[in-house]
Amino acid sequence: MLVLDSFRGHSIDRVKKTVANAGCDLVIIPGGMTSILQPLDVVLNKPFKERVGILYNDWLSQDDNPKTPTGCVKRASLSTVGERCVVWTACRHGLRRIFKVLHLYAASPGQPQ
Repeated sequence: MLVLDSFRGHSIDRVKKTVANAGCDLVIIPGGMTSILQPLDVVLNKPFKERVGILYNDWLSQDDNPKTPTGCVKRASLSTVGERCVVWTACRHGLRRIFKVLHLYAASPGQPQ
């Protein structure tokens, strides 16, 4: 099953045929429902973005950050941003769990629902 939002490009014939040829069922989420029904937005992206925001604010509030001549904090270096990307490890949500939470998961034969 491939779950997509209602972006017009997702429902064109070429996409439908490609998905069908891959042996998948295409499910289009109605407009305005993505934040409620799209698994990654609901269970992974939101907590990830919140965690990144917390880490960024913590970094921004440090006194030893380099400043511009006017006293503003300079933009974070790529290495600093990369260090913050470790936040992915703080989001320990498996994809199977995401789909189970939203009841979009069918267990394999012999597996508990």
